[in-house]
Amino acid sequence: LSSSYEWFKGDFDKGIEKAKENLHFAQKHELLADSAYAANLLGSLYQQKNNLEQAQGYIEKAIHIFTEMKLINALASAMLNQATFCHWRGDFSKARNAYNKALNMGRQINNQIMQSVSLSNLGSINDDTGRFNEAITSHKDALAINPDDRLSKYWQSMIYYKKGVIHEAKSILEKAIIKDKFPLYYIGLALISLILGKKEHAEKMLLKGFDTKKEDKMNISEKIEFFLKTSQFHYENRNFKESIDYSKKVIGLTNSLSREYAMASAFIEIDKFRLKKISNLDIS
Repeated sequence: LSSSYEWFKGDFDKGIEKAKENLHFAQKHELLADSAYAANLLGSLYQQKNNLEQAQGYIEKAIHIFTEMKLINALASAMLNQATFCHWRGDFSKARNAYNKALNMGRQINNQIMQSVSLSNLGSINDDTGRFNEAITSHKDALAINPDDRLSKYWQSMIYYKKGVIHEAKSILEKAIIKDKFPLYYIGLALISLILGKKEHAEKMLLKGFDTKKEDKMNISEKIEFFLKTSQFHYENRNFKESIDYSKKVIGLTNSLSREYAMASAFIEIDKFRLKKISNLDIS
């Protein structure tokens, strides 16, 4: 319980320390289920620390024990952890399979949060692989189960943004932000305002995003997306040095196999090229 509390506080190092103590105690006293719960939490904590090797080992241990003990609720949670792990590594095929398993388990045990999270992440994978219409459907299905799913609202808006349906993208975020001052809503609106030529409003939205980020306990995935979109914002606003800075933050939080790492690396190369061109123009 104490390790879970540290996870929600965002103190992942303290959470790992306490979860390891719980795991050691459970193993010493042959408390099989408790050891699996501790291992699953450690897997989640190590994911937040971007230590995927450690995360994988603990998640696999938890899945093995939960499967043997037929603890379906716990197994569903561990499967969701495994799916997230595969997603972060850029292994979309395995991630899709694991999310579908977690979704089916969520339906079996009538766990609506499990279902909405699985659907939202399936939408994210569909988005990453260019299946935009399927992605929108997945996010709508997630919101039908959990209308407060903030990420599905955000991702759905960003898909419309990429498709050029700017009015719909803007409408989704403006409605969502009335009830939930989620930092990603602001960065999304900043990008939309920029494309509409409203630079002053775009910069205002960006600043509000950073203000709310101070108060919002975003997880590592949300932080990565926030910094990636901030890098994109500065690139499109021709602030190439700032774009590089935020792409470097993304690289520091991701692994080299992830889509986000590849995108941040691409931004850095393009930004450097743009800066070089500007420098050459200044010289001539």
